[in-house]
Amino acid sequence: MNKYKRKLTNRNKTHNKSNELKHLKSEIQKDQRQAYWNYVVNMIFDIPIPDQGVSHNTKNAKKPIFLH
Repeated sequence: MNKYKRKLTNRNKTHNKSNELKHLKSEIQKDQRQAYWNYVVNMIFDIPIPDQGVSHNTKNAKKPIFLH
């Protein structure tokens, strides 16, 4: 009976560790995905769009990426 108990406790220890590692991996992956999409959204929505009627100097005026 002692061998059985020892094997059972060893198996439970490694099983618990693997569950903890899987949980940590999923949390880290979720945080990475969230950070990536925050970065993408900030890159897209933080693009300055110049006013069309303010600048009359066409040589120094930057071209807008898109117009709405």
